[in-house]
Amino acid sequence: LLEETARVDDLLGLDTTVDFYVNRIKGIKRSGILAVSGPFGSGKSTVLYQVEKRLKEKVTWINFDAWKYPERKDLWEGLILDYAEQIGDKEKVQSKIDGKKKGLSVGKALTSIVTGLSGLGGIADSVFRLFEPSSATRVFELELILEQMIIEQGKDTIMVVEDVDRSGKFGIQFLETLREFVHGLPKEPKCLVIAPIGDPEFDKYQDAYHKCIDYFDQFRLREVKLATFVNAVFNPNLFEGEYKDHNRKVRWTGQNRRGQICSFLEILLSPRSLITMRTIKTILRNANLTFAQQVDDGFEPDFRATIGFEASKYIKSGSGQHSTLFEHFRESRTVGRNTWLGVLLYSMALNHSSILKRSGTGDKLEPTNPPVDIKLVEHTGEHGYPESIPWHWESQFTRPEEGEAKQGVNLSDFYLNY
Repeated sequence: LLEETARVDDLLGLDTTVDFYVNRIKGIKRSGILAVSGPFGSGKSTVLYQVEKRLKEKVTWINFDAWKYPERKDLWEGLILDYAEQIGDKEKVQSKIDGKKKGLSVGKALTSIVTGLSGLGGIADSVFRLFEPSSATRVFELELILEQMIIEQGKDTIMVVEDVDRSGKFGIQFLETLREFVHGLPKEPKCLVIAPIGDPEFDKYQDAYHKCIDYFDQFRLREVKLATFVNAVFNPNLFEGEYKDHNRKVRWTGQNRRGQICSFLEILLSPRSLITMRTIKTILRNANLTFAQQVDDGFEPDFRATIGFEASKYIKSGSGQHSTLFEHFRESRTVGRNTWLGVLLYSMALNHSSILKRSGTGDKLEPTNPPVDIKLVEHTGEHGYPESIPWHWESQFTRPEEGEAKQGVNLSDFYLNY
């Protein structure tokens, strides 16, 4: 489930986002190109796969990966063969394409014969040019084959052209000819080409892309809920039972653990974090390895803290001295109250059911606002708490001395070594 693939069951609660694109596609009434731009790994292909499952009984849905054709000159032929294969017509279409190539083969054969005759080298070149079709003629012949297939389907065609952005200017030229092609099709059935494009490439060639697309959408996930994903990915034993401290006070419950990790991962996916679902999968894979190493080294880590510190390696620090929050935490030995890891650790210390709370108006959820930073200290066991979880303490005096903190949250600092 943590592998890099888009064709998986929906574990992210994507219904709202999928509904948006289903309606978007239905709302486009004529053939054209729809570009969907977003960060690499943000879920564009995953969402389109869910849209495909919704619409595949009503339309002809074709997936084409431009990256399979590194020489780029074969993009048109590759598109047609992929289309034919996915509708079960590849053998027939392949024979048509091969038939178009026969003239070129005959020309090459005659050229070889004439070249072997003394003094006829110039004539040989003329013979080859006579049989060699121009690139424009070649594309036109392929377009006729594709048009015939689309019309014969008798229903709308949706073509998802993946990784065309990785082909640079060649990909843009391909989209330009593809746009001209779909615009020349009969009004019915509709042929809509969807091109997922990474933000860096779209920004780099923005003017060129706008010339070869008809519709544009800035991709974002809407109302993602990760409870199903967490239940599928995590060991269910992590969300069972409870832990009581030496005073018999409940320090965590399995249910609250689940709520904390779900809400933490959902916060990471918010637009302002710049973390994608692809990155979250990487964080979880790495955290799994780190957790095992911490155990092997004799520590008793809490998986929530391990994941939180791993995630901080992917969040940029606002400080000019450190590139990531993790580096800042390691040097300062403090996790700031205004960071998402700080919110997670504070929620762990107080056994909250989530790292989110209702806003003052009660109409939306927002991160809990811890009153203190979390101090990372050497674990001595004097508080009676295990080294794995943060512990919350309050001053034993009603009126602490001036400068003395009234309360605080501490966590063992071994997490900083991984």
